[in-house]
Amino acid sequence: ATTAIYTLSLHDALPISSPAGVLPARILAVSFISTVSHKITYEPLLESLASRGHNVTVMMPTISGKQVPNLTEILTFDLGEFMASVPNWFEMRERGLATVVDRMPFVFGFDAFSKSCSKTLELPHVLALLNQHYDAIIMSALFNECTAGFVHKLNTTLILVSPTFSPSWITGLFGSRTPPSFVPNLFTEFDERMDFWERMSNMCAELFVAAYRSWYFNPAMERIYREKLNDPLIPAADEIMRNASLIFSTSHFSLSRPRPLLPDIVEVAGMHCRPVKPLPKELDEFLTGSGPAGFRSEERRVGKECRSR
Repeated sequence: ATTAIYTLSLHDALPISSPAGVLPARILAVSFISTVSHKITYEPLLESLASRGHNVTVMMPTISGKQVPNLTEILTFDLGEFMASVPNWFEMRERGLATVVDRMPFVFGFDAFSKSCSKTLELPHVLALLNQHYDAIIMSALFNECTAGFVHKLNTTLILVSPTFSPSWITGLFGSRTPPSFVPNLFTEFDERMDFWERMSNMCAELFVAAYRSWYFNPAMERIYREKLNDPLIPAADEIMRNASLIFSTSHFSLSRPRPLLPDIVEVAGMHCRPVKPLPKELDEFLTGSGPAGFRSEERRVGKECRSR
């Protein structure tokens, strides 16, 4: 139901009317840096738009392989190759090496992001899309500054999708400020009830992200897309993203921390939910055979034993 609501809203907003009647819109969903966990948050939206007759092209380093009418998937590069070059943050955390800065993908994955950006903008089938016309572009807003230059060359309506709650550096582009006094940074583990030192740490994290993006990460991505697209006049990534007409944020006030959002930042958490499918027989028997207490009590006991060791 949630997907249908936002699909209809986007469907009605697209420029599909013509004197001869109603024509399907041509929509491009593009993200040069994207994982499966990012894509699934808005994949049902793309499939729903296609089911309503729009021609949807999805160009990412991950494809679902589904056969959906009116939806074409284009693979940019092997996602496994990208992930292999990024440090495993979970292993770092287990070894006690993960600080707040270590949790920032554009910091620990900078080399992988740069190489992926450069490689993608050299692919002939990617550059070929610059000769196409699209009525709207849907782009993942998280860590996709490299994609902004490509989007700018297509010169059409831009819609951003945040696969998590919209972080401060995205909402700030639209004038929606998130005070660090009660809005936790995306990479911290604080809630809205922070004490003095937590607020100080949260503010430092915000300042670090702003400085790193402004002075290091964004300029590097901008140099790459200006060089690869042979256009030194392409604007800065934040300027391009600031011109987006809408942000779909995978958050909801009932689940996320309180944060002030302007009307063009729409919370759509749950849009990715699909009808429930029956569990496989073995898993269903395991769950139903665990007794009235379920299996969580056993999980807690094992967890305590592991911590005590």
